[in-house]
Order: sequence, then C-alpha cells, then structure tokens
Amino acid sequence: MDEIIAAIRDGSSIDRQAEAFAALAKKEKLAIIEQVAVLKSAVAGQFLNAAYSGEKDKDVLKAMRKALFRLKSAGIKVEEPKAAGEPALRKVEDAREHIGFMSNYDDAGTRVVLLILGIKKNSFIFLNAIDKFAEGLLELDTMPVDRRGLEEIVNEYRRGTSQQIAFEEVSPRYASFLIEEASIASGRFVEEMKQIKFFNARLTKGVQKAGDIYGLAVPENTNIASPEAIFAHDLFASFKVTWATLGDDRKEYAGLGGSTIVLPQHMVEEKKREFVRALIAGDPLASYVPRMKRLMEDYAYLFHVMNNFSCYKGLTEYLKGTGSPQETLFRFVARSLEETEEKPQDGLIVDPYGSVRP
Repeated sequence: MDEIIAAIRDGSSIDRQAEAFAALAKKEKLAIIEQVAVLKSAVAGQFLNAAYSGEKDKDVLKAMRKALFRLKSAGIKVEEPKAAGEPALRKVEDAREHIGFMSNYDDAGTRVVLLILGIKKNSFIFLNAIDKFAEGLLELDTMPVDRRGLEEIVNEYRRGTSQQIAFEEVSPRYASFLIEEASIASGRFVEEMKQIKFFNARLTKGVQKAGDIYGLAVPENTNIASPEAIFAHDLFASFKVTWATLGDDRKEYAGLGGSTIVLPQHMVEEKKREFVRALIAGDPLASYVPRMKRLMEDYAYLFHVMNNFSCYKGLTEYLKGTGSPQETLFRFVARSLEETEEKPQDGLIVDPYGSVRP
C-alpha cells in the first residue's frame, strides 16, 4: 500500500500502480482511495481513473467516484470515471431517452437541475447541477448510472419536496440550457460544457430556451392570476434575496421613522420605499435585475408543468411589462429587510452519489 501511495506522489508508473491496486483486498483498496483523495494532484485523478476501469466491487467504485468528486471540488482537473471498454460520454442516437428536471430555489438560494442522457437501453449519463441565484453554477457532477440507480436518485429528490419546494420534469434541452447559462454566470466548468453541448443537437423536443416559455399552450378561458396572488404562491415562499450588507441594512431599515420626531405612518412607509429603491439601484443588487427576469421565466415554466395555468399566464403577462424585474426585485428585497435573521433550512440538494448502485 505504501509503495502505491509513494508512486502516486511521484507521478510514476500509474498503470502499474493500478494493476497492483487491483490485486489488493477490499479493505486495503478503500484505505488507499481515502489517502489518494487528499493528495490534491492530477496524478491522483489519473490513478483513480486507471483503477476504476478494472474494478468490480460496488463499494470500491462508489468510493472512487467520491474521491474524484473531492479532487474536482478542490480545483483539480480530472476526467469522469469510465467503465471498462465503454467511454463515459459517447454519441447518442436520436431514439435514446433523455430527461430533464429542475427545482425552484430553496431558502439558501440554490436549486438543482438534472440532465439525464440515454446512451443505450437502461444506461444513462446523469448530470447533477447546483445553481445559486446571482452566482451561477456551483457544482456539476457527471456519472454513468443504470435505470435502477437513476430511479433511486430521482425518488430521493422527490422525497425532498414539500409544499414550498417543487421538483418537476422539464424539457431536457431546457435543463441543458439552464446548466450552460449558470456556467457562464459563474465562469466555471467550461470544459464540461463542451461535452454537454455535444448532445444539444439531439435534444430537440420541448422548450429549448427562455423565449419559448411565453408561447406554451393553456386551456381556453384560463384566468390570469394577479402579481399579488402569484408571489404569494408557495413556489416563491422559500426564495430569498441576500447580499453582503443585509444585516446592517436590515437594522437601518427597521430604524427608519424611529427618530424623536414622530412621523405619520405613510411617511415612514415612503422612507422605507426610498431606502429599498436606493439599494436596488446600487451594487450588487442592480446586477440582480436580469437574473430576476430569468427566475420569473423559469418559475412560469414550473407553473406550466405543474398545470397551474392561471399563475403561468399571469406571470408571463406580467413579464411583458418592462419594469417587472425591478418591481419583483423590490418586492423580495423589501421582504428580506422585513424578516428577522434566520438560519436557512435544509433545501432540496442531496448527495447524488449516496443512492447510486452502478
């Protein structure tokens, strides 16, 4: 074991070390994987990939995937693990099954987007993206799964839903669009995006991009929900706008009108409105305006797939107003200022590796 670790540190004879690793007992393999995961080197990733292709034990394979994820999270460039004789990403035929999922934002400002690409019968490439509002793509995990593993992952996400957290199937091309958009916002996972774009020409069904959301079919005589009813919906209840100085701004906001001169209530309310308007006109909140528009478009799509056509129609009509993103940002900034500081609750995000059985 020590010889294998020493060789990986030196970057020598990776293939030979992978062969030596294959001959070890399961307990020894798991011990080596734990040590390799903390080396934080590209060579460590190369060793894990080389050993992965010949490994059969499910627990060892799972440990390898977690180790590769830890390396990737540390900024180490690593390839996705490949089963023996089969590349992790290969050409997808048009007849293959592709699926997309997305959630709304939880109260930590994060949401999940899943893209599932069929590569052959009962075999898929699973992409798990974690997107944070106004920051972009934080995590992107890619792994091969069979149908059973895929069903377990999706069911685990569904168990994490609640009255305020939705997890809905969407067009796979739109899921890809969301992941690309989030990657551009964060400037991360550029190489992975090149692989994802390889599939996009084959993702031709359903909503393709944000502009397509406005023309989705609804039943005749669908009522148009008001903005007040839409933003009071549970889908928006968990979403919060945060920024670096929120704590101090919240205290100042609460103290408006608290001077020795007693102001009429309507003057206090106007001072608070002026305070919010000044906040959203400056950094960083001014940069949230285009993201707020995109959030509303995504939520309109969620309303549609949830068959809440009244809120879908009301939100798309509201979006046609040029000032709607600013008005919506004003609404959520004011809500954040009026709330007491609370620790975010656990959201929908789960460990995609925890329930997978290769």
